[in-house]
Amino acid sequence: MTMPELIPLLTFVTTVLFVLALAPPPRRTLRQRLAPYTRRYASARERELAGSVVERLLLPAGRSLASLAASTAPARIRERAALDLARAGQPVDVTTYLALRGLAMLGLPLAYVVVAARLGRPLDLPGIGAVALLFLAGSHVSGWWVRSRIRERERRIERALPSALDLITVCMEAGLAFDAGLAKVVEKTRGPLAEEFARALQEMQLGKPRREALRDLARRTAVRDLSSFVAAIAQADQMGISLAPVMRSLADEVRVRRRQRAEEQAMQAAIKMLFPLVFCILPAMVLVVLGPAFVTLYVEILSQMAYGR
Repeated sequence: MTMPELIPLLTFVTTVLFVLALAPPPRRTLRQRLAPYTRRYASARERELAGSVVERLLLPAGRSLASLAASTAPARIRERAALDLARAGQPVDVTTYLALRGLAMLGLPLAYVVVAARLGRPLDLPGIGAVALLFLAGSHVSGWWVRSRIRERERRIERALPSALDLITVCMEAGLAFDAGLAKVVEKTRGPLAEEFARALQEMQLGKPRREALRDLARRTAVRDLSSFVAAIAQADQMGISLAPVMRSLADEVRVRRRQRAEEQAMQAAIKMLFPLVFCILPAMVLVVLGPAFVTLYVEILSQMAYGR
């Protein structure tokens, strides 16, 4: 196409684009304008059918089996499990924990029996002993995770308690009430102690007496310093004593106890380092220091024996 033929075509295209740019946009209806702001919510059946097979079949069946296994546990075991989970910060619910514990206690012996049957080994007295040991191991392993969470949570509460008591004491000496001091701790700090104080405040706002809420807090945590704090607050509240001096003395006492625990751990460090020092570091040092001497002595002995012959 020559230039004289291309100029009219380009002029036409430019004119059309210019007219389209100046033309007003087409008027949209009200439904079209509201379409970006509307959202259709799926029904419960549609949401249920949209899930995978695992979400629709396996998970409900697993929850049903877990509830059935947990319902067969005695009431004393359920109460003990609920208390342990509360002390651990409620990582799972009681039903799931009891189901996992039952699976660990019965799964390991059952797996051993299945493997022994596949290998053709009879279930004699040593096999029964192994099944019993696996049953006990499953029971202890299932509770080890919760116990480790409890110990870690108690250590964090013990570390945060002196600073929290200092903050409550400052708030009370500034004219705030005890509940307001707890609220300041919840607002300014993070961690398990702040969570427990927030739960106690929520229980008091729902109508539970302060003494009972604090006693439930001490029972859930089972920390000695926190139990002493709750006992002192309950006694001062019962006798009508001002809480500010009590909080000051409690803060000083808790801080002294934390310093004593740190000194105790520092004194235990030498004893704990003894075993790796004797069994790991000392043999390596003996090998490095006396190894060349032993090699030289061995070579000399061999040479003397060769010359003697």
